[in-house]
Amino acid sequence: MKKNRLKILYIIDQLSFGGSEQHLTQVLRHLDRALFEPHLYVLHGKWDLLPEIEQSGIPCRKIGLPNILTAKAVGKIPYWVREIQRGKFQILHTYLFASNLYGQILGALAGVPVRISSRREMAAWMGRRHIVINRFVNRFVHRWIGVSEAVAESAAAVEKVPRGRLTVIPNGVDVRKFSPSNARNGYFSKANIPDNAPLILNVGSYRPVKGQVTFVQACQRVLSRRPDVHCAIVGEAREPVLSKIRRQLQTGGGGANIHLLPPTNRMERVYPGAALLVSSSYFEGFSNTILEAGASGVPVVATAVGGNPEAVKPGENGLLVPPGNPEKMARAILKLLEKPARRDELKKRSRHFVENTFSLEKMVETMQTYYLKWYDEARRG
Repeated sequence: MKKNRLKILYIIDQLSFGGSEQHLTQVLRHLDRALFEPHLYVLHGKWDLLPEIEQSGIPCRKIGLPNILTAKAVGKIPYWVREIQRGKFQILHTYLFASNLYGQILGALAGVPVRISSRREMAAWMGRRHIVINRFVNRFVHRWIGVSEAVAESAAAVEKVPRGRLTVIPNGVDVRKFSPSNARNGYFSKANIPDNAPLILNVGSYRPVKGQVTFVQACQRVLSRRPDVHCAIVGEAREPVLSKIRRQLQTGGGGANIHLLPPTNRMERVYPGAALLVSSSYFEGFSNTILEAGASGVPVVATAVGGNPEAVKPGENGLLVPPGNPEKMARAILKLLEKPARRDELKKRSRHFVENTFSLEKMVETMQTYYLKWYDEARRG
């Protein structure tokens, strides 16, 4: 370790194309290496984002525990405690449920001076068991970071996280990487989407909470008025949502204009080809896709849930609608589609809003200041 650099150990469940995983990848790549030395432990699962992390020269280790509530996981605790102690980490920062549980226990046993736990989802998804586990583990945590005010209030109410020890640091987006363009690239042409067709985009892995069935129902209503429109879901197809979408397409029609496209790690080439982004979630901590679309100059129709109202300001960068309501979602889409001048103005405002409020540089700078502040306080006792 170079003199005076803080060694930070991050622990996360996996490295898929999920929002939390991509957020952490951005943080790792952009931390000031003159001040910090980041390391990453991954519990299990997919490694989609590993190449980006390796290119940045960040040490990454796989813990190899798909289930932390097993005798095997308990048996491995002494080994990983010793590894953390050997690493002489000064800060531990954990992401997602399993890593928040296992990682915070490891960090406490290893005596890491500053232990931080992220909250990136609304607590509404939690069952009773999750709540009990989180409340137990919270006794080992020094500080929490919430991705939005809504998430922070949810964690305080449900998990009893002390609000005074919970800081809100919203996501940030690389506004150089995500930028407006009038060109539609080959990603959409391969799906037989005409270059001049208005395209409505939905992004995310197929999960019930993401509301993709509602999005398809809204698109079918839009197509009854605007048959020239095309709609696309970009994300990993998962059951049971995939089967529900297929049934909806069979019964409601519009299948030729509604496209199910695979995930890509080049989303900066995808957003500029869209007329609108629709975020259809029932619960949302704080959507990366909304910020990425905004930076790309794409207005948003989003459900008024979780942190979405903090990222979407009606009249500024899009519209808000109730969750699970395809009729109102369709009306909002049509409202923006049928007023091109209004949509063009929102494109400019969307980019400006994200640049000034949710830039990657601002987020990383805030996190760095946060780390330095709380480590200095812990060192001084």
